[in-house]
Amino acid sequence: MAEGTAGDFRISSWGLNSSGLFAPDQALYNSVHTPVLIVLRGSGDISYRSGGRDYTNIGAVGVPIMLFSKALGHGGDLFSPNGGDFTKIERPGTNILAMRAGARTPSPCIWASV
Repeated sequence: MAEGTAGDFRISSWGLNSSGLFAPDQALYNSVHTPVLIVLRGSGDISYRSGGRDYTNIGAVGVPIMLFSKALGHGGDLFSPNGGDFTKIERPGTNILAMRAGARTPSPCIWASV
């Protein structure tokens, strides 16, 4: 999962897509050094609570983080033509966060999706 890259200094941004940790992991939260974009599918998403918890705990570390949620349920509209609304924000969102945090050019971003 993308959380596994949290401490990797080759990564300039990463994101979670309908995902979240099964249990809080403060060591992982403390290792986060890059901007994070979390995309959830509203309260009907099985990952909504854990993703929201991760948003709060990563935000407490002080790195730039953004949460986007739209009530579509788990998996959202990713199978819509051109990937739907979420695809429109995922790559640009992580690149914008990375560049605002000081990266000169965006690097490949890592995504977790369940």
